[in-house]
Amino acid sequence: LIVRTEARVISLEECAWVVAQAEAHAAAQGGWSTSRHVAYATTDIPLHTIDTLRAWFPRVLHERLFPLVASAPAFRALLEPIGGARALRVHDCFVVKYTGASDGAEQQKELHAHKDQALISFTIGLNPVSEYDGGGTYFEALDQTVPTDAGHFTAFASTLVHAGVAVTRGTRYVLVLFLYADGWNASGDPETPNDPFGYPWLNDLRDALPIPTAPATPTA
Repeated sequence: LIVRTEARVISLEECAWVVAQAEAHAAAQGGWSTSRHVAYATTDIPLHTIDTLRAWFPRVLHERLFPLVASAPAFRALLEPIGGARALRVHDCFVVKYTGASDGAEQQKELHAHKDQALISFTIGLNPVSEYDGGGTYFEALDQTVPTDAGHFTAFASTLVHAGVAVTRGTRYVLVLFLYADGWNASGDPETPNDPFGYPWLNDLRDALPIPTAPATPTA
């Protein structure tokens, strides 16, 4: 269950703006967070802590990302019985920074093999692959590294063992999402429909925004 986009769903201008907003926020707050995830920590900033991104992202999520992933055959079979794209909700959403530099307390070049505690994971590229060497997501099942260029996403079943490949030059920025669906939680127990740790400000839009029945048109 791995889905990649063939065309950009977020423009290069939007990607550059997201990176600039994240770096500005980090500078104002004294740096990037490195302790939010205990087992597999990332150098990141939660998206909801940046007001400009919090205002921008909901429509991107509901009008571009959710419809595309829900229309992919592998995920459609999984999601249609529980309501399709409208059943999806966000558990966590954050901008991650990997850098090839070895100095500095905030520097992180890779993320070791692991599984995510979610249903579907998203990795959205925020800067061109030409800006760094290495990087990408390694999938144990494929024994292959999948690159994700700026504006594209790779979505996959969160139970797949994967790793963030080491960046050896430059800086790689990605936007990561962990998704759940109504009637599902991290333990796999369908009797717990509401995730108390979710993002209400994103998830409440499911009923407010129209969910297209056909795949959204990618951004050029």
